[in-house]
Amino acid sequence: IRETSTGSFIEYSESTQDKDGVDMKALIFLEWNKYKNDFFERKVLVPYEKEFPKFTENENVKYVTQSNVLISYEILS
Repeated sequence: IRETSTGSFIEYSESTQDKDGVDMKALIFLEWNKYKNDFFERKVLVPYEKEFPKFTENENVKYVTQSNVLISYEILS
């Protein structure tokens, strides 16, 4: 299932995580949860061999994920 979200970029995480036998690293975003009316940190996974997208701290990004793996993104501000 593809999911589109918008969040504020916080940081990169180089620590290796396994996702279905593939090594991943993570982008960490601050995202709004409309059901809990609160912000939460969301880790969006990127294959370890790929370069991280170039985001600056607190940059607003609209991103598409599938199984929490980054598919595409658009920098909003």
